[in-house]
Amino acid sequence: MRDGLWKLPEFKSRILLVLKLTYDRLPSYLKQCFVHCLIFPKSYWINKEKLVQLWIAEGFVKLTSGSEVLEDVANSYFMGLLQQSFFHDVVRDDFGQLVSCRMHDFIHDLAQFVAGVEFSSMSIGYPRSVCGYVQYCSSNSTQSTTPKAENCEHCCYYSLEKARQEVGESNLEQHALIDILQEERERREETEEKMRDKLREASNTISDLVEKVKHLERRCE
Repeated sequence: MRDGLWKLPEFKSRILLVLKLTYDRLPSYLKQCFVHCLIFPKSYWINKEKLVQLWIAEGFVKLTSGSEVLEDVANSYFMGLLQQSFFHDVVRDDFGQLVSCRMHDFIHDLAQFVAGVEFSSMSIGYPRSVCGYVQYCSSNSTQSTTPKAENCEHCCYYSLEKARQEVGESNLEQHALIDILQEERERREETEEKMRDKLREASNTISDLVEKVKHLERRCE
């Protein structure tokens, strides 16, 4: 693996070498959670809650005592990676709760590098915004420039329609499939709901002010 770094441009290889030293110090359970983030393309805004739920679904989260809760342990995994700067551009809600984040391109490159032959991706002839993205190809699959979805353990598509075309309607349940467009719709709906809440609050505030003005006017009569 170290030899592979020297095949990269010198500047990039040096950065990845430093980053890999940090990665090597991670416990094994954080390493697999980190590499799993390859299901998201570069610069993608990762929903933190959905990410930890994916880790739980994959069986990456382990309880060490009967009093622990899977979600709490998964959140601690996330914070562990965040503290090591594997995530950045953190976005928080109005209550200070972490909502989403991104991976720096170099961090994403590191994840792809340490994943090695288990990682592959392909475009299915559409622009990046709507193309298919296949990750985590099993090591016994035939390596080619266009890996087949049926040889992959995890699939991530930007378009559910393209996923149906690639793996077939009947096979969708056999893949760990994420409809990223659906995630974007949910995020947009969440933002719109917050805006409506703020408008309602503003409207209530204005109504309260109007009532107070009327009350003062009556007292002054």
